[in-house]
Amino acid sequence: MAWYWITIAWLLVVAVNVCAVVMRVRVNRTLPESERFSGWRRDAGAVSRRYRELFPNSYLPDLERYSFWLVVVMLLVWLIDALWKTN
Repeated sequence: MAWYWITIAWLLVVAVNVCAVVMRVRVNRTLPESERFSGWRRDAGAVSRRYRELFPNSYLPDLERYSFWLVVVMLLVWLIDALWKTN
């Protein structure tokens, strides 16, 4: 049962990273070259804010923000479950 939680958490982490890459690519395609975000910087907050300005009806910034906390909660549930079973 523990592997089930870990697998779901990793799948969510992968989905969040894909969302971040998609947002960065879409923002960089619409911005002029002087304002583009570099590929190696980890400024996800700035990319998310700019993406929300350019594409206000998109759900990707929300998905990225809430899925992080969902992964944290799922790992805490897994840890509590593992500790509960040891007693």
